[in-house]
Amino acid sequence: MKNRKMVRMAYRLILGREPESESVLNREFHDIYALREEFLSSAEFVKLFSPSAGSFWKDFSGFVDADIPLLEKYRFKEKIEGKEGFITDFIGIRHNLDCFPESYKSISGMVFENIPIPDDGFHAQTIEYVSSFIALENSNRSSYTMIELGAGWGPWMSICGTIAKKIGIKKINLIGVEGVKNKISYIKKHLTENNLRPESEDFETSFLYNKGEVNIKIYDGIVNTDGTSMDFPEVPLDAYGASLVNNIGAPLVKVKGFSISDIISPYSYIDFLHIDLQGYEKELIFENIDILKEKIKYLFIGTHSRSIEAFLIELLYKNNFKLLREQPCLVHWPDDYPENFIGCTHMDGSQFFVNKKYA
Repeated sequence: MKNRKMVRMAYRLILGREPESESVLNREFHDIYALREEFLSSAEFVKLFSPSAGSFWKDFSGFVDADIPLLEKYRFKEKIEGKEGFITDFIGIRHNLDCFPESYKSISGMVFENIPIPDDGFHAQTIEYVSSFIALENSNRSSYTMIELGAGWGPWMSICGTIAKKIGIKKINLIGVEGVKNKISYIKKHLTENNLRPESEDFETSFLYNKGEVNIKIYDGIVNTDGTSMDFPEVPLDAYGASLVNNIGAPLVKVKGFSISDIISPYSYIDFLHIDLQGYEKELIFENIDILKEKIKYLFIGTHSRSIEAFLIELLYKNNFKLLREQPCLVHWPDDYPENFIGCTHMDGSQFFVNKKYA
């Protein structure tokens, strides 16, 4: 594999710097996994990531040393066989490669056995797993409710649902909202593949497992401030996301809208709300702060600009939330004032809050 763009991204995301020369971008790797492994095993990365280093990763990794045993706790211990057409993560969850760029096909059938530091190798960074595990560890064992806004193929529904079953929560509610229509069927397939729903075309399903019940609800549409239908980008299945505020030139289609109140109201409280809306997080949280501070215990936000991050920290602290973990987004600042600051971000950030009402 020879891909200058991916090599450049490895320098930025793993080593936190630009390549030392243009010539190093021409290096060839067997596949993206080989590229990642070489960078993670490099002397430079090991030095940056050492516990004593006051480094890029020490400051911006989004997790602390005490989180590592928590990740190890939920790593699968038994032998797991890979499955062609899928990637298997360190929890044992299978992810359909149809939902990923074509370049990922080279790692079809791979099992990622190691805990996800600094990331899982294909999808998410450490902070995202730590956030979901902390919320699960602090849940009431009689019930657990999580919502994934901007669900994609439903990875966090499956991760949280799988762990909730493993620790024996009696009533598990998993809710997903996705505006890209061709991803809805993959949420259903993904949850079925990972033993979280029966095979069904229904948007709501329930089934019993040996310690309780699992209830699934999937919303085919977007979440917005008022629940009205809106034009939304129609993107390919393997695109990482579409946005109400950062249209990437894709054709627009009319999709149904749901308000936060529509989604949250059936539940007395939400253990874990996962938001990844490609830049729309600021407007959504600002317009719905009253219901969020009333009903959300733990809140994870994928952030898409530095200005959004600053705004949300101030807003949420004013409303009784506390920031537990963060990983600021990485930005390439232009010479002139940009048309869109979200477009300057080359690696999304993450923020994880607890509502002090429930702490």
